[in-house]
Amino acid sequence: MSVAPLPDRSNTAIGCIGCHVTWPYDEDPCQAMNVHLHLDRPDRCSIQWRQRGLGVWQPVKANRIVPVPLTSRWVHWFRCSGLEPDTAYEFRLEESNVLGWFRTMPHNLTRPIRIALTSDIFHTPETMDAHARLGGMSCYDPDVMIMAGDFAHDDGFRVERVEHFWRAWFTWCAGAGGRLIPLVSQIGNHDGGVDEDNRFMWLKPFDWIHYTYCFFPQPPGASDRTFGVIDVGSYLSVISLDTGHVHPVDHQTDWLADTLGQRCDGRLLLPSFHVSPYPGSYDYDDQGADRIRDEWGPLFFRAPGVRLAHSGHNHVYAWSPRIKVNRSHPEGVLYLGQGCGFGTRPRDLIHSPESCWWVADGAGANRDESIVRGFFGLILTPEGHQVGRYTSDGVLIRRERLG
Repeated sequence: MSVAPLPDRSNTAIGCIGCHVTWPYDEDPCQAMNVHLHLDRPDRCSIQWRQRGLGVWQPVKANRIVPVPLTSRWVHWFRCSGLEPDTAYEFRLEESNVLGWFRTMPHNLTRPIRIALTSDIFHTPETMDAHARLGGMSCYDPDVMIMAGDFAHDDGFRVERVEHFWRAWFTWCAGAGGRLIPLVSQIGNHDGGVDEDNRFMWLKPFDWIHYTYCFFPQPPGASDRTFGVIDVGSYLSVISLDTGHVHPVDHQTDWLADTLGQRCDGRLLLPSFHVSPYPGSYDYDDQGADRIRDEWGPLFFRAPGVRLAHSGHNHVYAWSPRIKVNRSHPEGVLYLGQGCGFGTRPRDLIHSPESCWWVADGAGANRDESIVRGFFGLILTPEGHQVGRYTSDGVLIRRERLG
């Protein structure tokens, strides 16, 4: 399967290189959306939005303009608020042609909700383009894509990776009818920042924030806050966590316990974070996996709304059995992901279903490499939820009901 390139959303006459949308942390995505324009100029401007094809254009000024380090590009942020649930909206820059359209989320599960889960998307232009153009995720038509860190593996100085990631995203990745797919991203160990001498400084929070939040919203709180929660209608909360890249794992445990405890209303609670606690290509206690298991694992199991947790980092595909605090248990939590997105170089799967208890299915450079790249598809319905693993060209290779 292959898809045609999307219509060009750039507009050189107005200096627009492309656009993307994200869910805000401080408003419900049923009623609000962030629009981000990638422009070649820093002067403040306005966009206009309206229901798609209907009504009067509503102006909104940029609430943030952020330079992209090492480039001549600025990302202009706009907040569209007061929107209707499950409604299509379009936008334009001032009075130019329409640049894109998005859809808000429904307040209740009045239709199936489709969520794409991925991470570690980009290593080389060739693999990114080859697998993105296969069109599996676009045909899946997700309501949102959640990226568990390392979206471009830029390390704060490989700006060409960031630029190509966005070119590929603008060219190949959209929902049905060219709808913009909102993004939610967590921090990974290669989501870097730079200092005044263009040196790699991802361990310095200010620099990381300055770089990565050109593109992705920052959870409300301190200036270096890298963990937060997005509540969506009556049915979903996306919990973004930081696996020790800016904030230590144990510094988030109390916040996580409170966040889970405050959401016992039957909604699905979806934790997403970078480093997997049950690794497929690292040693069992390596890369901080032991701390994540000890600090967060018991909280996930005790929270009735947590049925799966999503992670990246390992550059393999791995699907766990249901796990209760470091042992297989039929009522436990699924741990899915492990970071082999469209353009990632796979690693060997060193923990296979035959050799360990915490991997039920998986693939890597040394095992079923043809299916290792892809994404997870989570579908929410009133009758119950299910999750599946899809290859880059949309082939379903595994599926499980979540109840």
